[in-house]
Amino acid sequence: MNTLHTTFQDKLGRPEYRHALVESFVRTHVARQIRAMRKARKWNQADLGKKAKKKQSVISRLEQTKYGRLTLQSMLDIARAFDVALKIDLIPFSDFIVERKNWSKENLNAASFEEDDGLIEIFETASGPERTATRATVEIRAGETPKEGQHIQVPNSSPTIIDMCEIVPQSIEATNAEIGV
Repeated sequence: MNTLHTTFQDKLGRPEYRHALVESFVRTHVARQIRAMRKARKWNQADLGKKAKKKQSVISRLEQTKYGRLTLQSMLDIARAFDVALKIDLIPFSDFIVERKNWSKENLNAASFEEDDGLIEIFETASGPERTATRATVEIRAGETPKEGQHIQVPNSSPTIIDMCEIVPQSIEATNAEIGV
């Protein structure tokens, strides 16, 4: 084991170090990602602010790596403005280190729903080789908001995809009931 590896391992043994490492990374990563995504879309801060229903000055603060007052609601608003999903997980430190090891600047720009070719791949994989989904099918159906218990019929897709429209609202409700929310 080399000295650098040993030093890092020793530092991780201290709770104050590992929590500071996570906090620093999250603040820096979020700020850089918001800025990178905005610039990739050729928006200025006012454009993003309008889409996120935030003042330009708020967007400016969110893009500052030292700003530490991010709220979940602000992140949801930014995700909605970019038309992307927001993922927040509590994970073991080992997963955090592995994920950060694979981090790169190229990973900062998440594709919006309209640009997300991964959706077509998911629908094609789920529907099998004899059936294919088109972008038009995905856009029309994914844009609908299901009511609790409602199935959205997506032509040529697997029941697994259709069932998600029913399972997600019910599982959220069950989880909330379990934890007393």
